[in-house]
Amino acid sequence: MRHNPMKHDILIADSDEAFASVLAEQLDALGEYRVTVVNDGNTLLERTITHSFDLLIVDVKLRDPALPELLNRVRTLRPSLRIVVIPYPGNRVPFTLKEIPAHGLLPKPFMIEELPLLICRALEAETAVPLGQMADLSDPQTDELDENGLFALLPEDGSISIGNVQESDHLASSPAQDAAWWDIGKAPPETGLEEITFSPDQAVPILRALEHELQADLVVLSCQTVLLAHTGSFPRARLEEFCRCMARRIESGAQMMRFLGDEDENIVMLLDEGQKHRIYTTRVTPAMWLTVALEFRVPVGSLRYHIRKAVEQLASLAHQG
Repeated sequence: MRHNPMKHDILIADSDEAFASVLAEQLDALGEYRVTVVNDGNTLLERTITHSFDLLIVDVKLRDPALPELLNRVRTLRPSLRIVVIPYPGNRVPFTLKEIPAHGLLPKPFMIEELPLLICRALEAETAVPLGQMADLSDPQTDELDENGLFALLPEDGSISIGNVQESDHLASSPAQDAAWWDIGKAPPETGLEEITFSPDQAVPILRALEHELQADLVVLSCQTVLLAHTGSFPRARLEEFCRCMARRIESGAQMMRFLGDEDENIVMLLDEGQKHRIYTTRVTPAMWLTVALEFRVPVGSLRYHIRKAVEQLASLAHQG
């Protein structure tokens, strides 16, 4: 098969394989580019040595070697190579990249309709501009967590332990419903409740990283109707109502499965779509759920990939009693 000689060669370097794959598919669909994808810095250097690319799209989180060293070596090898950087959310880049020249920024997630113009501008740019002049400077390793993003009762040992839930908030059917309070640690097996203990110092960064990667409006971790933790700017009163709605939604899904004859069917994922937003809910443990609300611009493949990673991390923190 002969290549169109007018096509530009683009190299995508991103350790996020799902995002890189989606970006490559979108560029391929435009029909004007030949796209190569690598997932680490060493492979990027190897490809740069063996092939002359027109444009490099590189994520700021790429490692091995460190990105400032990597980009300086790339520019030495290929002085005419155009470089577009995928920044942190909010168009932020590490301070160490302040003086590194580039030809543009590609936000993650990106707007598909804006991609052709962004690529065209980068390829036609006459000069590169230091990243410090086109992006905000930030070091994510020193960013402080927003304590308002965590709503939970924290005991002195720093863990989150969900011990009691009011009967009126619980949806499952059980003889214990006559009690004024639920003791989750002693709840009957059929309720599906469990005692959940995890460290907020470990759990909240997982939620915040997911929020940043997907530019989500809201990320919520809940147990039945109880709000465990969240990131986002929603008021607590709204979040508590949100958790109650999600609990009813999960129970409704289970009822639909039972209606279809799947008595033992467990709901593991729910996806709700409106005109502008998706709400993706997935089970972390039998009683703990992760919900992400975000706009449609995020491809479903990338959405599922990032959420799956977060669920695996959260599940490793949860201790079932």
